Amino acid sequence: MQKETITLSHHDGTWMATYSAASVIDAFDGCDTIPTAYTTCTDAITVAERIQAANPDASVLFDFIL
Repeated sequence: MQKETITLSHHDGTWMATYSAASVIDAFDGCDTIPTAYTTCTDAITVAERIQAANPDASVLFDFIL
């Protein structure tokens, strides 16, 4: 079984999360990308750590190089 991924990006001052998990996509009516609770005032590492803590079985990635 392939590990689920959450890819972090930012748009209009908000950190966004793109999920590979079908359960998340289904829960949001087919949307795979949803806003997180974090603005871009929060640094990337902190966002990744918090998203990872809430989703310990997923791989958290970035869509850019830190």
